[in-house]
Amino acid sequence: MIENMRRRLQLFILFCFISIIGKAQDVHYSFYQFAPTVINPSLTGAYYGNIRATAIHRGQWFNVQGPSDIGNQGFTSTSVLVDGNLPFGFKKGDWLSLGINLLVEGNTAGILDTKRSFNGLSAAYHLGLSKKGNSTLTAGIKYGTYGLAFTKNGLANSPHSLSSGIGIEDDEDYTNLTSGASGNDPNSIKDDTNDWMFGLMLSTPVGKSADIRIGIAADHLLAPTLKQDTMGTNSPNIPQGDRLNRRLNAFVQYYTDINEKLMFNPSIVYQSMGKASNILLQGLMAYTPNNKQDITFNFGIGVRLADNMDVPFYIGADFKDWRVGLAFDTNISGLIQATGNSGAYELAVSKIFSWEKKANVKPKFICPRL
Repeated sequence: MIENMRRRLQLFILFCFISIIGKAQDVHYSFYQFAPTVINPSLTGAYYGNIRATAIHRGQWFNVQGPSDIGNQGFTSTSVLVDGNLPFGFKKGDWLSLGINLLVEGNTAGILDTKRSFNGLSAAYHLGLSKKGNSTLTAGIKYGTYGLAFTKNGLANSPHSLSSGIGIEDDEDYTNLTSGASGNDPNSIKDDTNDWMFGLMLSTPVGKSADIRIGIAADHLLAPTLKQDTMGTNSPNIPQGDRLNRRLNAFVQYYTDINEKLMFNPSIVYQSMGKASNILLQGLMAYTPNNKQDITFNFGIGVRLADNMDVPFYIGADFKDWRVGLAFDTNISGLIQATGNSGAYELAVSKIFSWEKKANVKPKFICPRL
């Protein structure tokens, strides 16, 4: 019993520390539909309506218990997107979309209370490819500031160490990272940089009752270095920041009617950054009990293929222009010894505001409304 607890604690400290020194990795969501521009800026404005506000919150590994003197448990990520469609285009059937993107990620588990952030703008131009207006080629860009901040959080006084017997506070990287101050906070180090993301997406019908979306995007195009704010710091040992690896995202979404009440939306998302990559396979269903009532229930399952493999479960509902969603990830490999199968949960909400008449071409599937 004691040995198992000790093992779980060692694993907890280890993957928390890895999350700090591997800080070039980006956020990912299982219910990515509520954070579309994280995957591809071409998804800015890719819905029916005038303005959309969507937010998602992810909590991860809160069930892992570590000692109170190494910091908090759990990792959190919150993304917010507000985007709108403008009646502007070089020809009939085209339109322009603009969005405001925010991300606050608090990797508060254990060691350094790491927090990552993004603040920026996205834009997309939707080019109509057919006279009916149901095929569209979209090009999107996103620009903003990526930030990284962390504190040593009293770890230097912690008696806990890895199984090797060497305390984390003695690690050379840790000593360098915490040897100086940033700004007015002697315990804080902050990095930030500006960067671009570019994406393309094709949306087109497949037969009479199906539609497909195919997209590809490249993030961190300039592969910039996170520049450290070292005001007030005299130590020469503080690192000058890490370079952000370029990130590639690709997805395929398929929507089809099974019958008048049931719709099926399978999708695949591939993401790679540096040496890390993962594939998310997802199958969502939408059930409308009564077509006269504007309410639809959404549910489904997925699997993420990576070193730390997990299975997400999805539930949610649409009511008029509102959409809510809940996802829960169950670990089935990788960190299962430390997490006990419990991976993460996600809570999400989206609202679309419309004051103009919708397009004459109304798809039967509901997922593109998001």
